[in-house]
Amino acid sequence: MFGLAALFYAANGNHAMSVGWISGRNTVLAATFGLLALLWELKAIESSRRWTLRVLALLAYGCALLSAEFGASTAAYLLSHALTMRHGRLFHRLGQLWPYAAITVVWYVTRGALGYGAEHSGFY
Repeated sequence: MFGLAALFYAANGNHAMSVGWISGRNTVLAATFGLLALLWELKAIESSRRWTLRVLALLAYGCALLSAEFGASTAAYLLSHALTMRHGRLFHRLGQLWPYAAITVVWYVTRGALGYGAEHSGFY
């Protein structure tokens, strides 16, 4: 099934701007780091090397945020997984996401303080 999804992605021309335009390649990096964060977080749930994989997932999430703003969409996938696929009390499931929330807040505050972001660019 994964191979079929990769084939459809390769055949679709909508991502040509990200790959072909030199300044658009950050979106590919953000997607790659975001997917790595999701993969390592899911493996950490069922692995005995939980902390090693969790640290890798957090580093990958931080790299996704530093690559592009839309790297923050990884948090939506992590949240939806915690809400729908994990078992246990809701407070405990959401509590496991606090490191991602902390990284997101630090990134957002720093980004705003430095004047980065897409606001006031005239593009939107």
